[in-house]
Amino acid sequence: MLATPTYQGLWWWTWTSIVDGIDSKTNLVVAFSGWTDVNKALGESNPLLPKMLGTKFISLGGGNQNGHWTNAAITSVQSACASRLFPGYDGVTFDIEEGDAGLNFQDCFKTCKQNGYLVMVTVSHSSPYGVPDSARLMRSFFTDPNIDFLSPQLYTGGQETANDYATTAGVQWAEYGASKAKVVPAIVSGDLYTDCQSKFAGHGVPIVGYIQWSQKVAYPSSAASAPITPVAVPPSPPLGSAPSPPSSGQCNCAAGQCCSKWGYCGTGTEFCGEGCRGGPCSSGTVASSPITAPVTSSTPTPVPVPVPVPVPVTRPTQPSVPKTRCSNDTACKADECCREGFCGSGSDFCNDSTLVDEPIKIGSLPIGSFIAIVVCSVVGAIALVVAIFVTVFVFYKGTPSPSLPDQQ
Repeated sequence: MLATPTYQGLWWWTWTSIVDGIDSKTNLVVAFSGWTDVNKALGESNPLLPKMLGTKFISLGGGNQNGHWTNAAITSVQSACASRLFPGYDGVTFDIEEGDAGLNFQDCFKTCKQNGYLVMVTVSHSSPYGVPDSARLMRSFFTDPNIDFLSPQLYTGGQETANDYATTAGVQWAEYGASKAKVVPAIVSGDLYTDCQSKFAGHGVPIVGYIQWSQKVAYPSSAASAPITPVAVPPSPPLGSAPSPPSSGQCNCAAGQCCSKWGYCGTGTEFCGEGCRGGPCSSGTVASSPITAPVTSSTPTPVPVPVPVPVPVTRPTQPSVPKTRCSNDTACKADECCREGFCGSGSDFCNDSTLVDEPIKIGSLPIGSFIAIVVCSVVGAIALVVAIFVTVFVFYKGTPSPSLPDQQ
């Protein structure tokens, strides 16, 4: 008998404020924006935080130019993890689908883990489709001890009614059996989990749950009736705070600073909030663990780095099937428009004056075609009037005038 999924997750699109059918059985949520840019991802993901259930991840990267990975983008995310710029999130998801050759995520993953964040990697099918040396990169993920979850996407368009087990770049599903990370496939709907579990078992790959892409939640028949809360890795102190953390919460803080539950001095919720051991703790209580001798090494206070929030702009609802990619209208069906790199129909795709990257459509016609029709119509009308005038003029000139009677 197949096991009940430990993780029942959801990719929560940041442009969708409400998910249909979600309840407490969902115990892992990923805020998906599609950006590698940390500030843009935070700006679009943070509004979802109060509504996210269970273990919370912020996703970086995606399947278009906004989510394209470079080593510079990786360094930016590493710096954000080192500066603890993802408060409220338990982990960081790296959506790796497109990117440059020669990408190196190892140091970034390690830094995120050292700062208390869980690490998840999700890829298009068995390996990133848009990275030149995809197979090399994927096989490095299998052996990386700093990845907690590996989530291959078993869909392309996001509307599939069955799991798509196509492989990418020659990476076979059986290779996932050597993964040090837990395998938690991304599927369109939770009711496809049983089939997914059987398929991977046939390749010798144990899976422990799933993450659903559809915003209409469905659970597998074996889903637990009560939430299963995964144990998250507790946050470690910021890098550079001390050579090694004290074992019993040792602090000797200056006036106005708090001793965090990890035994480091500083201010703000990371130090004065939950588990605070001494100083002006915001929780009003001090943890009972003893504070022993001070740490002999220097303990610099981390300086919070402000995260600029993008100015809100008027944006339509994101396409209902954002995984069907396109670069212009010719890549979509005849009745669809290309919006932010994805195909779709309706006013959310084809009638948005705030978008400048794709052609605006009137009905099902691009504006260029519409203007051409109008111009041709006007020219045709003018030609018709001229033809009528010439015809009348010629007819009039060729008709003899009636003779008048002679006057007597």
